[in-house]
Amino acid sequence: MDMSVRRFHRMQDNRELFAELTWTRRALEICRGLAGSPGEVHEEIYRTEAEVMDAVERAAMQLVAAGFVEVQGPSLRVSIENAIAQTVRAQHLRRCAVPVTRPEPAIRRSRFGGLPTAAGSWPRCGHCKQPMKFLLEFSITELPLPIIVETTGLLQIYLCEDCQFEGDATAPFHRAQLVRIVPLRDDIARLPRSSEDDFVLAPARIVDWMLVDDAPGPQTIARLLAVELGDATDAWSTLEGELTHHDKIGGWPAWGQDDERVECRACATEMRFVMQLDEHFSERIQSNSQLYVFQCPTCAALTSLQQY
Repeated sequence: MDMSVRRFHRMQDNRELFAELTWTRRALEICRGLAGSPGEVHEEIYRTEAEVMDAVERAAMQLVAAGFVEVQGPSLRVSIENAIAQTVRAQHLRRCAVPVTRPEPAIRRSRFGGLPTAAGSWPRCGHCKQPMKFLLEFSITELPLPIIVETTGLLQIYLCEDCQFEGDATAPFHRAQLVRIVPLRDDIARLPRSSEDDFVLAPARIVDWMLVDDAPGPQTIARLLAVELGDATDAWSTLEGELTHHDKIGGWPAWGQDDERVECRACATEMRFVMQLDEHFSERIQSNSQLYVFQCPTCAALTSLQQY
């Protein structure tokens, strides 16, 4: 469909305003707003092309009478998705750290898999009572971002593979998941049985961290900016290069499903996102899912949840 356009601008209180008249043979769209914004759109439908042209001239005369000047050149109007993306870049980027790993064991160092540091007996699932699988151990002093309330110790995560698909086992505070902080020690935990394959993953030591800016996903954008999910999704597509879907600490959760806000069951405070396991979780646990860890900033309680 052929479209024509006339553009106008006006300065008011050191702000640049724009107006655009866009028309086809049967419709006229009038858009006005602050330069660099989507503006507000009003559409009029007519029976004939002559009626449309008369409406264009009337609208142009009204704009000139209001102090607008007709201009040539590019549009001062920004699409809704670009306006949303600009707001996200300006106000909602967060720093996150992506681990760089090497397939080797490590003691008292941040790592995925291997044998955990001893902290009492091997954890058992609170649902089926069987030994849980050890996922990772991060030394808090090695973390490049102050994302944990505690300043020392080891962050450990365990998961019961047998129960992870049972009922609400993916929900926060379920007994089939364990996130805890234990003291630094040199002792290695003893396996509950002779076979390591059932309870530990192949070790991968974290040798470095990449610090990058991270943007929220479309569900979170829609909530933060009170915009339609479709518009947030369009904006998210322009931000994909600034989203981190890998294992990470800090930043924003890259939700696989809905945006979730976790409330501490001990003090009812909204919990803070700590980390996400993506690659090392879905590949090694052999499930198409992500694990998200949260901590209460008030009472330091920890929990995790999964999404598919």
